[in-house]
Amino acid sequence: MNELGIIGDIHGHVGTLSQLLDVVANQAGTLVFLGDYVNRGPESAQVIDLLLDLRDRTPCVFIEGNHDLAFRAALTGGFDEFLAMGGAATVRSYVDPPFEDVTTEFLEAVPESHRSFLEQLVPGFEDSEVVVAHSMPDRDGSGRFRIGGHVPQTELAPIFGPGHACVDTGCGTIPDGVLTCMLWPSRRWVSVPVG
Repeated sequence: MNELGIIGDIHGHVGTLSQLLDVVANQAGTLVFLGDYVNRGPESAQVIDLLLDLRDRTPCVFIEGNHDLAFRAALTGGFDEFLAMGGAATVRSYVDPPFEDVTTEFLEAVPESHRSFLEQLVPGFEDSEVVVAHSMPDRDGSGRFRIGGHVPQTELAPIFGPGHACVDTGCGTIPDGVLTCMLWPSRRWVSVPVG
């Protein structure tokens, strides 16, 4: 139970996330999320609701992903990049068409708790054995194991190399993608299909 559960990119798939959390519930003491909670999938708002509820019951670390940073920027006017990254799906998770003024409706629909969640995301997590970030952390000379997401693995399984692992297994980004949790230090992993 002292293991870390490191969860890959979610991309707006709340049912898949919920199923994975059920599977790893008794296997990890702390959950570390690699970011990209939003965009592409249909339930970004619901993913954030689930994570807000989870943090009240379980020790969690929420790392910022590039899609989350784009969402945060959209809330202050940077809409183009956000939409280019699959943000329309996130907009639809907050407001239903038909729209009269989609930007205004969206900005009014995002609750303060979600804005605060985005503001409180951290760049990474580290301890004496591991360094974790959304993109693969650089080697820092410490010899610590490095874990990242961001790059979907087309084999739908985490990739392990000497001293590092990538845990993004294509949830919401590639056909038949799965959502993965890697347990550290055992390096065991479990995945659930998107659905």
